[in-house]
Amino acid sequence: MFLKVSCGGERMNENKEVLTKVTMTVKEVADYLGISRGTVYSRVKANEIPYVKLGGKILFHRETVDNWLAQLSKGVNINVTSKH
Repeated sequence: MFLKVSCGGERMNENKEVLTKVTMTVKEVADYLGISRGTVYSRVKANEIPYVKLGGKILFHRETVDNWLAQLSKGVNINVTSKH
């Protein structure tokens, strides 16, 4: 999933608009959070991290992960629900 932005990003479409990826894979979210992929899978299995499952693939919405992480740093207990 990609979002149109005016600068920075990972891809350009045919109109030369820059597109930024808004979802992350398990590996990407592990790198982003500085944890192992095994820990990510454990958190998914325990429903402790927000994710979606599309076509059997686990994906994480970058903004949702950022919000979840911000809430955790404030000590707020978040009820995570996934769509799979």
